[in-house]
Amino acid sequence: MLPHLNFFIGVDTGITHLATCFDIPSIVIYHPDFPASKYGPIDHPRLKIIQAEYSSDKDKFKPLKSITAKMAIRVFKKLL
Repeated sequence: MLPHLNFFIGVDTGITHLATCFDIPSIVIYHPDFPASKYGPIDHPRLKIIQAEYSSDKDKFKPLKSITAKMAIRVFKKLL
């Protein structure tokens, strides 16, 4: 099924790595505990990153909740 996708959005997991292997345009969301600068791909032309950041309260889930569809759409347009 994965090779038939036109686009993929997800977090840093195995399925995300497979999507990039199939050269599927992708957006990957990274949590602050596992930043893209350390764990992300190196110069993949069909992949864009959204890096979640901690707010002042350090709630572990708040960074991912702060990523909006509008943010993802803006990043998606950069892939086109």
